[in-house]
Amino acid sequence: MWYNFIGDTMKKFLILLCLVLLLSSCGKKKEDNKVDAESNDNVVLEKIDSSKDYVYFESYKDYLLPDGSFYSLVKPVINYTSDSARNVELEIKTFLNNSVKNFNVINDVFNTGNVIKYYYYETSSYFTLIVNYTYLVDGIYGESKDFVYVFDLNTGNVLSNEEVLKASGNDNLDKLLEDKIVSDDVLFTIMTIKSNDYHLYFNNENQLCIIYYEIDNLDNIRKELVL
Repeated sequence: MWYNFIGDTMKKFLILLCLVLLLSSCGKKKEDNKVDAESNDNVVLEKIDSSKDYVYFESYKDYLLPDGSFYSLVKPVINYTSDSARNVELEIKTFLNNSVKNFNVINDVFNTGNVIKYYYYETSSYFTLIVNYTYLVDGIYGESKDFVYVFDLNTGNVLSNEEVLKASGNDNLDKLLEDKIVSDDVLFTIMTIKSNDYHLYFNNENQLCIIYYEIDNLDNIRKELVL
């Protein structure tokens, strides 16, 4: 009996100790999360270097193209303090490094690989960085594609197409496209645009713009419109 009493008491003590440790751990996690949240709230969204644009470019390397022109490859620096800016920079850096690894340069002439260009737009509320790349093979350009990043200066976040559309004050992309698209079958063209990827952004005049890819004889043709 005495030993059973000690055993039961010991079990209860161990269970109580485990509960105390568990509650303490949960309390610490909540406190840590609270500190992290407060830390994020205290981040000031601003330029890192006030003397430069939100996006500026640094020289990477120059290449000679088959047509005799020069291709100056540069890398973008996102001059902004948000976490989204760092994530986008890392994404572009990875893409850039992978592209360079796959470059084929013959006798100092760039023969095969991504020819990368950048476009930058800024308004009072947003700034946009477009990474356009076209694959070059033996002097012949293939299809053109884009990465488009629209930063909201109020939140520091990168906006989706739906968020850009809403921010423009519109909610019906089809109607905007109907008024701009020139086609024998406008509805089919709009369906093709929406199913074949597109990007919305704001230009320097704060106009809503779209980049889309139209199929023509099995080729994807890159097009841009101000909506």
